Amino acid sequence: MSQLLSSLLAAGAPSAVALVLLVKIMTGDRRTDRRLELYTKSLEDRIVLLEAFKTAATSTLVAAGLPLPTVVAVPTSSDRRTP
Repeated sequence: MSQLLSSLLAAGAPSAVALVLLVKIMTGDRRTDRRLELYTKSLEDRIVLLEAFKTAATSTLVAAGLPLPTVVAVPTSSDRRTP
């Protein structure tokens, strides 16, 4: 069990939701269920806002005749580790 928890924590923020789900399943706490529901709703709202911002920014750049930026590479968490 401790190995599972440590691997979830080592994976970073995306697995935080998995950790919350694990706690929820183990405890069956209704407060945890409600908090998870609110957290999920908050994330969904943020995604909607980011998509709207991306659409507006893209439209503005296209209307101005500017080239759209391209992502060459996005560093992963393993790229940022120091030896």
